[in-house]
Amino acid sequence: MLNMRIIVLATGLVGLESIQADQKDSVALDTAISFVTTNGSWQDGGTYGHYRLVVKKAGWEHTRSFVYLQWLRLDQDQQESKVTESMPINEFNSGYWRYFHHASFREGKYTINYWNRGCERLREAILTPGVPGNYSIEIKDQPFE
Repeated sequence: MLNMRIIVLATGLVGLESIQADQKDSVALDTAISFVTTNGSWQDGGTYGHYRLVVKKAGWEHTRSFVYLQWLRLDQDQQESKVTESMPINEFNSGYWRYFHHASFREGKYTINYWNRGCERLREAILTPGVPGNYSIEIKDQPFE
């Protein structure tokens, strides 16, 4: 009876190990991603979906942030979302060293709060997504005010 319990226990542990390994491998995420949010909706003809804001961190001691906007298309047949378009927000990403703090979505716009390297005041950018591949951005504060 004791041998039977050991076999059952060992078999269960092998199965558990396999499940844990599968779970680790099933979601491979870029470790540089520091923030993701999916909000709002878009429609272009008969195609529609949601926006996703992705922020990646770069650097080690002196870090900076890079912001990307994605358009997720809803696929009713597959019952899943698929990336239709993905774009870096070059107006935010180039030039000054900006460090992302937080983003929120309201009334069709993302408000992105960030710091410029060397400045302590929190700053703001307004990102307005449109149909896939189109957006506008207003960086409200001058870099070193």
